[in-house]
Amino acid sequence: MQEPTTAQKPVMFVVGAAGGIGASLCSRLRDGAFRLVLGGRSEGPLRELGDWSL
Repeated sequence: MQEPTTAQKPVMFVVGAAGGIGASLCSRLRDGAFRLVLGGRSEGPLRELGDWSL
C-alpha cells in the first residue's frame, strides 16, 4: 500500500500548542500521520514547533 501524499493526510487542529498539553500533543503527532495546524498565544514556541519540518 502506498504512503498517502501530504494532500491526502487528515488535518489535525491543535489549539494551545504553544505549551502544556497542546505542546505535548504536538510532539506525539509529529510522526507525519497528520497535517498539523497549530494555534496558541505565544508566537515563539509555535515557531519552534513549526521548525520540525525544516
